[in-house]
Amino acid sequence: MVRKKHSVCSQDSKNSDEKSASNGLPPTPKGTIPLMFTAKRVFWWICAVLTALAVVKAVAVFVALLAIEWRNPLQDDAPMYFAAGRGLLHGRPLYLELFETKPPGMFLLAAASLLWNGTQQLANRLEVFLLCTYPLMFLWYLVRAGEWKKERTFYCACTLLLSFLLGIVAILHAGKLETEIFGNMFATLFVVLFASTEKKFSWWEMLIATVSIACAILIKEPFALAILLAAFLLSKSKTLFWKNCITPMFFALIVFAAVLLALGSLGTYITFYLPEVYLFRVSTDSTPLVFRLTMISRLLTDFVDSPVHLLSVLLLAL
Repeated sequence: MVRKKHSVCSQDSKNSDEKSASNGLPPTPKGTIPLMFTAKRVFWWICAVLTALAVVKAVAVFVALLAIEWRNPLQDDAPMYFAAGRGLLHGRPLYLELFETKPPGMFLLAAASLLWNGTQQLANRLEVFLLCTYPLMFLWYLVRAGEWKKERTFYCACTLLLSFLLGIVAILHAGKLETEIFGNMFATLFVVLFASTEKKFSWWEMLIATVSIACAILIKEPFALAILLAAFLLSKSKTLFWKNCITPMFFALIVFAAVLLALGSLGTYITFYLPEVYLFRVSTDSTPLVFRLTMISRLLTDFVDSPVHLLSVLLLAL
């Protein structure tokens, strides 16, 4: 038995030497590890250490930004949302006596927050809660898609790093109760749900998809286009795209119209809000809507101003 094992080892060594000779390399001395395996191992150890340090740094920055959001800050357009929310509490019709270039979702959230304790505290707490679910959504994707495996540790670490980086970008660009941060959370929830399955949605998955899309477009309508594009790129087949994206999108639009109808603002939304926002305002505010889709220079400026954006895109590609 010992002789047989020694014979096998000798044969492996001989094959290794013959392979090295055929590649023009000197034979590997006995009892040593080939150089390329050592280099590869060192490379992955370096990647692991750098990724771990990046995750620690990202978590520290993410938590620090969450601490700021917990202090109930407001910026830019947020005070106008609460002015419109207070008007709703006093029975003022939306898009007739109260006008702001946003769908009703943010105004309803502002009204609920004012009704809660007269301040923006409830809205800020909801924002922090949604931001905390960002890494959890990506973790859910890893588990749900079957990617949470020992041999996929580096991939999982990069995915979690991406979740914290995207959370940081969301806070920096849309924190302090801007609409985009809420719409982004709900849109991401749908994309994670859509990308992590290769089957038709069950009833509870369809419910989550419908609610997430409805909440996203109630906050800001352009998220509907972002959701459609993401689902199109990630779809495994045309059937799944129609059943798992178009169907919940249709139900979400029904919910959207029902909310406007309940507020008594469906008519003014169609006849006044939509033309004003997507025809007149967009066409007179710097560039028309169609040309805004080609503003690559704006993306490049974001990359230069903040390396976090570029790192996020690289991790998405990975």
